[in-house]
Amino acid sequence: MYIDGGFRKQIEYPELRRYILGRILAERDTDHGVELSANGHAVIQDLRRERRIQGRTLRGVRVTDTKIARALPWIALAEAGKVFLVRGNWNTDFIDEAAAFPSGTHDDQIDAVSIAVRMARNQN
Repeated sequence: MYIDGGFRKQIEYPELRRYILGRILAERDTDHGVELSANGHAVIQDLRRERRIQGRTLRGVRVTDTKIARALPWIALAEAGKVFLVRGNWNTDFIDEAAAFPSGTHDDQIDAVSIAVRMARNQN
């Protein structure tokens, strides 16, 4: 499994919306997912009205397990040496977050990878 890019920043919805749209537009052949918690439903409803991304895959992903349970499938891959980070300026933050998980201050990037792995395994 290759992880290409990380992002950690507190942003308000207008900037978040621009960020998500930018990712969807830049990654034409990628399925994109939004966690169905907090405002996830509203985000999906809003983005599905955006003409520029009509026809692209945007899925809501339900989360019911704990963060640890959701991360276990890809943690096992990492421990087996099967997770690779594409080199970038985000690597240090990601590695620090992963090394501190589950008791670190941040876990959003870990959650994002867990959702991606779940989507890849088609476990919506």
